[in-house]
Amino acid sequence: MMASITKNIRPPEKIKYWNELDGSIFLSKIFSHPVEIRKIALFSLRVENDQPCVGIGFDIPEFPDNLPEKWKKKDITCAGLE
Repeated sequence: MMASITKNIRPPEKIKYWNELDGSIFLSKIFSHPVEIRKIALFSLRVENDQPCVGIGFDIPEFPDNLPEKWKKKDITCAGLE
């Protein structure tokens, strides 16, 4: 049996940029500007019932402008995040 609880919770202030998410230090290293949240191409979703987190993997339309040297050598052509 599944129970459902409804609460009136005020949503947090809207986040406008991927860089504003907790733990997004990586994005600030590969982009020299804030990356606006827009449409994404979702390719994975991970939910584990014994952990307090959800993992998502997606592609964003923007391409990083501050690539690490090892990425430049691999001829990367898209930006995918997990």
